[in-house]
Amino acid sequence: MKKVILAASLLVSSLVFAQDNSTLTRADKAMKAYELVDAIKSYQDVLEDDQTNVYAMLQLAKCYRMQNNIPMAAKWYEKSVFAADSEPINKYYYAEVLRQMGQYDKAKTFYEDYAKWYPEDTRAQLGITSCKESISIQARPALFSIENQKSLNSSANEFGATIEEGNMVLFASDRNAAGKVNYTYGYTGQGFLDTYSSKRENNEYSSIKMTGASTNSLYHDANFVTSPNNKLAAFSRNQFRQNFIGGSVKKSQADDVVKLKIMLSNFNEKTGKWNDYFEASFNDPEYSFTHPTFSLDGQTLIFVSDMPGGSGGTDIWTAKIKEDLTLDTPVNAGTGVNTAGNEMYPFVSNDGSLYFSSNGHPGLGGLDIFRAEMGGNGLYTSAYNLGSPLNSSMDDFSFNYDNKNPMGYIASNRLGGLGGDDIYSVKMIGIFATIELVDASTQKALANTEVCFSLNGKEVARGTTNSGGSLFMPLSVNQKYTITICDGTYLAKDAEINTYGKAVGSSIKETIYAYPVGNTFISGLVLEQNSNLPVGNSNVTLINGNTGETKTAITDAYGFYRFEIFAGVEEYSIEAAKKDYVGQTVKFDTKSIEANSEMKQNLILSGGQIICNLAFNNIYFDLNKADLREDSMDDLNKMLQILTLSDQVRVEIAAHTDSRGSDAYNLSLSDKRAKSVLTWLHEKGIAMDRLKYKGYGETELNNACGNGVECSEEEHQKNRRVEFKVLNSEGEVLCKSRKK
Repeated sequence: MKKVILAASLLVSSLVFAQDNSTLTRADKAMKAYELVDAIKSYQDVLEDDQTNVYAMLQLAKCYRMQNNIPMAAKWYEKSVFAADSEPINKYYYAEVLRQMGQYDKAKTFYEDYAKWYPEDTRAQLGITSCKESISIQARPALFSIENQKSLNSSANEFGATIEEGNMVLFASDRNAAGKVNYTYGYTGQGFLDTYSSKRENNEYSSIKMTGASTNSLYHDANFVTSPNNKLAAFSRNQFRQNFIGGSVKKSQADDVVKLKIMLSNFNEKTGKWNDYFEASFNDPEYSFTHPTFSLDGQTLIFVSDMPGGSGGTDIWTAKIKEDLTLDTPVNAGTGVNTAGNEMYPFVSNDGSLYFSSNGHPGLGGLDIFRAEMGGNGLYTSAYNLGSPLNSSMDDFSFNYDNKNPMGYIASNRLGGLGGDDIYSVKMIGIFATIELVDASTQKALANTEVCFSLNGKEVARGTTNSGGSLFMPLSVNQKYTITICDGTYLAKDAEINTYGKAVGSSIKETIYAYPVGNTFISGLVLEQNSNLPVGNSNVTLINGNTGETKTAITDAYGFYRFEIFAGVEEYSIEAAKKDYVGQTVKFDTKSIEANSEMKQNLILSGGQIICNLAFNNIYFDLNKADLREDSMDDLNKMLQILTLSDQVRVEIAAHTDSRGSDAYNLSLSDKRAKSVLTWLHEKGIAMDRLKYKGYGETELNNACGNGVECSEEEHQKNRRVEFKVLNSEGEVLCKSRKK
């Protein structure tokens, strides 16, 4: 149903066909008039008399495809698409319905067959790409959960649900209802669309009824929405003369189809009611204007149209709303969102992101729901498929979300529903992650690069960076993802994203530095001479003696630096420097360096204060336990990283208890805690001769919670901890860790 209203090809005439000697002629006339129910019956009559009529089979398949009856369309394409007189385009359409049925391998074969005939048709390549990416899209971490709202749905079509004030839900449906003039829409055999309301209480829906005459007419009315500030309202309606079914319809001269228009109203604060609805100033019977929504400030109308100047099909447009409620000249939302296909159902979330449906971006089949962010040029960019279960192989659309509840809705004709299009509630369960991928050698963004996300060594998702090197990926909470470049052309250092403790619906941004593979590099650490600990934020300079080219870098938190170098250079010099320290300069050449290799060179800073960059959030223990806790893993991994990178560092693991329990018991317990950390580090590859452990019991409390002092559990927790002490070669303590 939504493809009719969304694709902006609506007939509201009720044609009566004169008797014709040719059933096939009657069928073709009905189809041309978009009276698909009559056309289907006539084509079926033709096939009852002539079961070999390929033309009737193909037309029947087309009718079912236009009605979005995908299984029946597939059935008749299967019977006819291999016939000698079947045009190649039918293989494309067969591939489309196969993809909507989730038969991606078979669909890909037919896309490829069609592409041999028409390689310039980009639709075929989109289909092939979608089939290839279907597994990856389905495997992405779920950002939302969904549930069919059976008390809202019927055997008819329901979609476009929005949440209004007072937990009122408005939606569109073509069901029959009391008081409704039940004209039949020949395209579907159902009634025309009207706007309905329902009261939502305790996740139950009741009192479903049509809204008033101001928002419902004799023909299609749908897509009702109010602005975030509740000052404006809008919906879609056929462009025809109100209450006059027989004539004065506004038809496009191009195709005799009644198009769609947007109706607007402003809220009258004096009366507490909406003023009379009026047409948007840009409405034009030559084109459709539909699927209105508003920007967060309520000052811009965002909508869908097939007007000229777009990318093809239906595009998303924006128009500023003037004080007199007329609209500025519409502006196309740009190619970051719009494609040669159909973009529909825009919705702006409270963080400014744009959600919309499209069949022009790679997807699972039919319409999929995408998310895009506002770019610096004021246009939306980086359209991203939100994956399963929000999207299916069928049509998924009309996303709307209320962050106050928090919950929202989509519509879908996926299997398992009650009718054609059903309304599903959606609830956010994941987080938004944005990856900025940077070439560590050039410091430039890595565009169009496929990035793989893994959990415990198993790939769970992948995505491709945009032209700015950015990638959006929904992630699950309380996980630690490893990030790699899928094709292996780059290696990423410390490429992890940790979502432990992140709130559902929150956003995180991470910059991942990737290092090219297949070139030659020099890398190493900048270390402080006494502690052998790495020195972050140090300056490292590389000078090419052959060319005089100078490269500079700042070491990361682990004191790491890396430069690309070239073979055959007679002299390079590399120097570390930091204020209040004496730097070190090392000279080397690359006359005999092997291709695709990496030179290692640590650099020493001396003469300054001892570096003790051991700052940790928490390495705590439960009462009377020595087991390592999950919330300590980040800091333990940080210590492991330091010990791994700087192989001269030796540490004492100092464990403590709170004051509860006897002195002897606490000394024994703290020994066990220290030993559990030592064992963990040793199992990760740190040599035992670099590790020392000691339990201090309750002898070094962090606060005044000694014996007999009444303290909270939180205060006692601060004492059940592990600290690290850096030792010199004589076993003397140089410095110890501190809390961040």
